[in-house]
Amino acid sequence: MKSYPYQIVGNDEREESLFFMLDALLRSRIETGEETTDDEDVNIYLANLLHSFVGCSAGDPNGEFVSRYEMDVVAALEKQASLGMQYHIYRSNADFALMKTSIFDPLGDMRGSEQSEEALVSRGKTYYRYASSCHERFKHKRTGVADVMAKLSDRFEMYMTILMHLRVSYFNLLKRLSQGEVFHIQRKTQESPEFESILDGRNQFLDAYSDWMRTGADYYRQRVNSLGKALVTLDPKFKFEGI
Repeated sequence: MKSYPYQIVGNDEREESLFFMLDALLRSRIETGEETTDDEDVNIYLANLLHSFVGCSAGDPNGEFVSRYEMDVVAALEKQASLGMQYHIYRSNADFALMKTSIFDPLGDMRGSEQSEEALVSRGKTYYRYASSCHERFKHKRTGVADVMAKLSDRFEMYMTILMHLRVSYFNLLKRLSQGEVFHIQRKTQESPEFESILDGRNQFLDAYSDWMRTGADYYRQRVNSLGKALVTLDPKFKFEGI
């Protein structure tokens, strides 16, 4: 896959775009605590998948088989007797499900049960599992590609977490908030935090902090600071200097 040199803002250095993707992915694994020692192959696969969207004017050769609707995927599979093509259809749609639920404004434009996060996660895991099986049968042996597909299926949610963190921290892509969400968050921010217990306070703080890490929105940052300040007063053991 072709890599592209790009300028690093603030100095005269240039870096390769594929290296940036891999580095951002590895850093995100560390920062989310999702480090493993047996899936370096998945790291390479995901870095290349992310990089495929850089300068993608050429398009995905399997793009015609990708759909957000399961019935379309089934229809495409029924027309293909080749295990190789079935592998490509399953893999491409599994990649779509993973990217849609993590990188591209997760579920921001989706409506209906078929487009829910739970449904897409389930389909993504299933498609990766079938892709693994198809590749193994196509090659008549266990392959490295089949292993990658199996790991993506088994650990789909973990890779979602890593990519969602990468999305905010390294791509600077934030979740779009509806007017209702903005109103709710602003109201919560202005309210004086009330805790039933220290444990309740800590749970509310962690929930707010998780929302801020996931979206990077200033509304959540204010909520974190408000809860943290109140919790410091309630719990002497709790240390927080604000963000």
